[in-house]
Amino acid sequence: MKIKYVIVTIMIMAVSPGSPMGWAESLEDAWKISLSADYRLQAAQMQTESAKQQVAAAKAQRLPDLSFGGGYTVMDNAPVAVVDFSIPGLTLDGLPLAEDNNFAYQATARLPLFTSGRISRAIDAAGAGLMAARADETRTVENLKLDVAEAYVRVLRARRSNEVAADNVTSLSSHASNIQNLFDKGLVARNDLLAAQVALADARQNELKANNFSEIAQSAYNRLLGRPMGTPVEVNDLTAISECEDDIQTLTGKALENRQELEMLNQKSLVLQNQAAMIRAAALPQIAIQGGYGYQENQYQVHEGIWSAMIGVEWHIFDKGISRHRSASLLNQSTAQLNLRDDLSSKIRLAVRQIWFDINETKQRIAVTKTAVSRSEENLNVSKDRYRKGLGINTEVLDAETLRTKSYTNYNNAVYDNILATLRMRHAVGDL
Repeated sequence: MKIKYVIVTIMIMAVSPGSPMGWAESLEDAWKISLSADYRLQAAQMQTESAKQQVAAAKAQRLPDLSFGGGYTVMDNAPVAVVDFSIPGLTLDGLPLAEDNNFAYQATARLPLFTSGRISRAIDAAGAGLMAARADETRTVENLKLDVAEAYVRVLRARRSNEVAADNVTSLSSHASNIQNLFDKGLVARNDLLAAQVALADARQNELKANNFSEIAQSAYNRLLGRPMGTPVEVNDLTAISECEDDIQTLTGKALENRQELEMLNQKSLVLQNQAAMIRAAALPQIAIQGGYGYQENQYQVHEGIWSAMIGVEWHIFDKGISRHRSASLLNQSTAQLNLRDDLSSKIRLAVRQIWFDINETKQRIAVTKTAVSRSEENLNVSKDRYRKGLGINTEVLDAETLRTKSYTNYNNAVYDNILATLRMRHAVGDL
C-alpha cells in the first residue's frame, strides 16, 4: 500500500498542481492523494475484504467436507475377550480381539441435505454484513473527502489571513513612518507617534498569530495527505464550487436516500435478523449424508478395511430455551439498529436544514462585506488625507485602518464559510 501511495503521489505531482516545480494542488488532487494514503480508508477496505471472506465461508457450508485421521497405537497387552467354555484336552485363556500394536486410519465425507434454513440464513447474514461493510467504506471515503476539503479551506483561509495581516503591518508601518517624520519636524504631538507605534506592534502580533495559524493548518492538511507535516503547501484557490440549487425538501430527500450511514444501519439490522433466524433453524431437524472408509490393522479381523454410508438426522427437541433466548436477544439488537437509523435520519434532516440556512446567510454576508471592503478603503484614504491637511486626528486614521482590516477579514471569512457550507451540503446529500 505504501509503494502504491508513493507511485500515485509521484504521478499526481508530475502532471498536476501540487508539485515542487511551482504548481499548486487542486482540491481534486488532494482527494486523490488522501484516498491512496489514509489509514482509516485502508482499514475500511480490509473490513470489506473480511466481509467477502465471511460470505464465501457461509456459502461453503453447502459443500461436502472431507476429514481424515489416523494413528499408530501401542498397548501393553493385546485386547482379549473372556470366554466361558471348555474343550476336553484344550485349555483356552481368552479370545484375542486385536493386536497389541496396530495402525489405523479413517476418511469421512459429510454433506448436509436439509438444515431447516440454517445455512441459507447464514449466507443472508454474511451478505448483509458485506453490504454494511461496503456502505461503511463509502461513508469513510465521503468523510475523508470532507475532512480534506475542510483542511484545504483552512489553508486558504490562513493564507488570506496572512495577506490581510501583512497588509495591515505594511499600512501601519507607512503611517508610523510618516508620523515619525512629522514628529521630527515638530508638526505633531508625541502622543500621535506613540499611538501609531502601539498600533503597529499590535498588527505585528496579529501577523505572528496568522503565521502560526497557517503553519498549523498546513500541518493538518499534510497529515491527511500522508505527507511529512512540514512539507510546504501550495493550493489553488476555490473559486468554482458547484452549489446545490435544489430546495430544502429535495435536498433532504436526497440525503435520506444517499447517506451510507443509513444503509449501513439497515444492513446491520438485517445481519442480526438473519443470525436470529439461523439460531432458530439450528434447533430444528438437520439431515446429512455421511460416508467414508476406515482401516485398522488387525490380523484377527476378517475385513481390516470397511466402507460405510449413513443418512443421519439431528433434532434438538428441547434445549432449555437457549435458542429462543439467544434469538430474541439478536432481534432486540436488530430493533436497536433500526432505532439508531431513525435517530440518524432526524439528525440528517436537521443538518441539511442548518447547512441550507448557512449557505443563504453566507451569500448575504458576501454581498454586505464586499461593499464594506470598498468603503473601508475609501474611508482610510479620506482619513489619511484629512490628517495630512490637519483636519483630522491620528485616532481617525488608526480606526479607519482597523475597520479596513476587519472588513477584509469579514469578507474572506464570508467567502470561505460559503465554500465550506456548500461542500458540507454536498456531503450531507451524499454527492461529495
